[in-house]
This record gives sequence, C-alpha cells and structure tokens, in this order.
Amino acid sequence: MRELEKGRRKPRPAQTAKRRAAVRLIYSMPESRLPYVIGLLKNVKNYVEVPPDAWDISLLAEAKKENDGSAVSLDQLAEELNIAL
Repeated sequence: MRELEKGRRKPRPAQTAKRRAAVRLIYSMPESRLPYVIGLLKNVKNYVEVPPDAWDISLLAEAKKENDGSAVSLDQLAEELNIAL
C-alpha cells in the first residue's frame, strides 16, 4: 500500500496466454455489457472455495449410490417428457 501512496504502481502480472485471451474477449464486447463482465470478474476474484462439510459428503455418497452410470441425452429426456426443443 505504501508504494501506491508514493505514486508507484503495482507491478503488472505476467501476460500469460490465458490472460491475453481474457483481455481480447473483454475488448471484443460492446460497452453496454462491460458492467456485467466487471461484476462477474469481481465475484470470481472474491470467490473462496469452501471444503465440503459432512452434509455435502453424505449427499455425494447418496448420489454415487443412486447413480448407475447411465446417462440420458437432452433429446431423449425431452422426448420422454413430451417437450419440443
């Protein structure tokens, strides 16, 4: 913080390929969408991963027990539910 008070800038992070790709995407967006992107980036920056608690672990175990490994495509599900996609 003292460096900023003295008028010095924080060092910029290394320009990785992923960082450059993110910047290119931001520059390609219309100005009207930037508030949404800024909000999203702030939320991602402040994200704190919380380890699963006992309740989460019990739900995961239950899901693994009930899942037989089969999958249903979206088209199959829509047909079963009589929904037109």
